[in-house]
Amino acid sequence: MRVRRPSPPGEARGSVFLHLEFNKPFCLPGEELGCRLLIDTEKPLRYRAISAELTCCEKFFVEGSRLTKIPHRCVAEISGPGVARPPRKSLCFSISIPCQASPTYVGSSILRIWRVKALVELGLAPNISVEEALFVVGSVSQEGRRSAFSSRGPLRLDIHLKKGLFFPGEALEGAISLSQPSAVRSLRVEVLALERLHVEHFREVSLARCLRRIVLPVKKTAYFVLQAPNYSSFIDVCSSATYVLRAIASLRVGGALVADLPISIGVLRASGSGGAIRTSGRKHFDLLERKGLRHHLTHVSPLWS
Repeated sequence: MRVRRPSPPGEARGSVFLHLEFNKPFCLPGEELGCRLLIDTEKPLRYRAISAELTCCEKFFVEGSRLTKIPHRCVAEISGPGVARPPRKSLCFSISIPCQASPTYVGSSILRIWRVKALVELGLAPNISVEEALFVVGSVSQEGRRSAFSSRGPLRLDIHLKKGLFFPGEALEGAISLSQPSAVRSLRVEVLALERLHVEHFREVSLARCLRRIVLPVKKTAYFVLQAPNYSSFIDVCSSATYVLRAIASLRVGGALVADLPISIGVLRASGSGGAIRTSGRKHFDLLERKGLRHHLTHVSPLWS
């Protein structure tokens, strides 16, 4: 099945409809993305040019203000004058994601969206366009830690994960170990998002939000499964989003043992170059159709969902 997203309302002009397809549900920094523009028309459609645009838009929310930044924008012509004949014209091109691209992110104070837009210039008639959000996953140089602990005298709390790197939305599988379960009144595990934002002329913003929480039975070893955050962790010049897995054991004598384990969300870094748009053949989409991808991550879900 092909990944196909209909153009938004208003992107049809009379008997012409535009569709934009990607050959994969997500992209990595430095990776090439295959795109295909489909022009469905009932009559021959003459166009002056067709161009493609890759844009990254960032919005920061601080002290009641919204600041907008465009850290990346690349536009290229992918076709000169031509005619789209019924019933459909297909035009393929590829986009290279910049090596230093920051990942897609939707949070409380930080919003970052990548989009691909295709524009058909019609000369005397109004231009028509279609755009899709692109889900960019961040890359890391190495896996994160797999364990952490907290202790007070003879009492000890350990938290373990099966691995040190997770894809957005993947299952976080692990276990909590207690040296003396009889001394613990309750036990829970939380996934926290820590946002930091430092913008010139504004005070630094630090926000912590609990994304997931699960209460575990108090015993020697308790296993858990939680969903990983929906977006990759990142650290930029003026903003960052990191994640922590926190285990909390409330003690019968008062107080609590708290163990924090930073978790890495993304993929291992690979070499590559990016920033270009160029035409390409059908090979990307032949591969897509053989694999039968059935979903397209062009929507963004809230960070706290």
